[in-house]
Amino acid sequence: MTVSPALTFCVNPLAELLTDEINRKYYKKRAFLDRTYVKLNTSMIRAVDIKDIAGALETLFRIGGYTIDDVLKSLGMEPLDNGWSTTHFVTKNYEPVEKAIKGGEGD
Repeated sequence: MTVSPALTFCVNPLAELLTDEINRKYYKKRAFLDRTYVKLNTSMIRAVDIKDIAGALETLFRIGGYTIDDVLKSLGMEPLDNGWSTTHFVTKNYEPVEKAIKGGEGD
């Protein structure tokens, strides 16, 4: 398992700073030496690479479960909110649902 750069360079340093400050302000030296202190554990944070979920998002889009806006929202991005980005597509050819319902005939 590889460690995410976001964990290494962002979350873990912040957790360490918070741990140090909480212990310094609330537990003082004596309690710390008596092993009474706070320790933030970041080992259970799961970092997901976009490549790890790309296949699942593509499948949801391909079968008409997600629109492009739904995919963007699931990635934490702003939806486009225009006509084509809110259209559901189906099949390997990514045709509009209306076209698939008509039996694949053109507009």
